[in-house]
This record gives sequence, structure tokens and C-alpha cells, in this order.
Amino acid sequence: MTILGLCLAILLTPGISKEAASRGCMMAPNFVDSGERHNQDPYVLAAIAWRESNFNPKLIGSSGECGTMQVLPQYSAFTCQELQGRFGVEGGTRALKGWRGKGSIGRALYRYNCGYRNLGRCEHYSKDVLRKASALRKHNPIQMADHEKEIEETIRGVGKVDHPGSLPCRNDGGGRPRVSRRDRPSRKGNPRAHVQRSAPLLSRG
Repeated sequence: MTILGLCLAILLTPGISKEAASRGCMMAPNFVDSGERHNQDPYVLAAIAWRESNFNPKLIGSSGECGTMQVLPQYSAFTCQELQGRFGVEGGTRALKGWRGKGSIGRALYRYNCGYRNLGRCEHYSKDVLRKASALRKHNPIQMADHEKEIEETIRGVGKVDHPGSLPCRNDGGGRPRVSRRDRPSRKGNPRAHVQRSAPLLSRG
């Protein structure tokens, strides 16, 4: 994961306004840095910020949530003012890590949105964040280019593979390869002897 790749993914993903994408691109270093230090997926962190605040670091929610990832200061090590600044992504990343523990990312996102309340109504939140993370990952041109390069190298390597079961051939240099005489099928007997004889006869009635 590179900062440039995530920045470009945010700029190129449909559904994000130009203004929001510009803000999100500037936050890409924070998503990558916090994600690597806390072993969390930067795409998911960016998707939470997209869902929660549309990458708006100054947003304050109706319940007092602060910053780009809408973290409650009373459950964080940072004040609302700090969450509205450079600790907005760090605070959200720590919260997600705390909720996740050793569990799944889906369950962690339930908790991130609803705490210990009814998780049933938070299922749509988890799915939406993961859908957004998938969209960001899909529109990372650097990652796509790397993937295409891998495919191209694989295709090139196919011609170098010795396929099992291929007949040994001789090539005299100017003509088409010839199958070794010892590997040719026998011409003795019925030339159609190789045809399967056990095929059932079709009924005429």
C-alpha cells in the first residue's frame, strides 16, 4: 500500500465529490501510517472516513462525535479539538483496533458504529463500509498496474513451461517439428482401432 495509490484511489472512485476527494487525498498519509502501525487496513480506514464524515475533519456529530472518523472524545485519548486535527485518523484507528481485538472486521465495524447496543441495525453500516473499501481498492491505478504486470509476466511464462504428457519432438531447424518415430501410434491392424468400441449402439426404435 502506497500513499500515492490510496490518494489516487480516493480521487478516482465514483461517488466521492471533488471537494471531498481532495480532502481524502490529503489524509492518505494518515490512513496509511495509522493502518501500518496498528495493523489495520488503510482502505477500511478511508472507507470509514468516507462514510462517517465525507472526509470532513471539522465535522461534529449529533452525539458529540468529532473529526473525520467521528470518534467520541469521552472514549478516546484525544480531545474533540485534537480529533478535528491531525489525530482524527489516529483516534478512529485506535477505536477500530480496540473493537476488533481478535475478531472479524465485520463485527468490529458493528461495534464501531453501535457499541454494545443492538447490532442488528448496524449490519448495513458494516456492509456499506466494506463496500466502499472494496471500491477504493478497485480504483487504485497503481495496484491495478501491478496486477496487470503480474498477469503479463504469467502469460509470458506459460510458453516456457514444459507441459506434461507432450510428445518428444525433433526439429530439423527449418521445418515443422516431427514426432519421434518411437512415439508414433502403431499402424498395424485397423487404423481406426483407437476409436472407442464400447460406445452403446443407438436404438432404432
